[in-house]
Amino acid sequence: MIVLPLERRQKIIDYVNKKNTALTGELCELTDASIATIRRDINLLVSKNKLRKMHGGVQKIRKVPGADRHRL
Repeated sequence: MIVLPLERRQKIIDYVNKKNTALTGELCELTDASIATIRRDINLLVSKNKLRKMHGGVQKIRKVPGADRHRL
């Protein structure tokens, strides 16, 4: 089954947000995609601040309460 890139990336985000972390191998199995495809997706999602890279995979970005407030 062919999965569109946007659907695959959203599946990755949802999975990582649920589990807090994921290894690249887990994401390959989850999406039935190659390691090269997962690495490209990870790089794109990291550049968009959707996930954070860690050794061997990715982790959820934790939101800090009040971090989005502007200081006067």
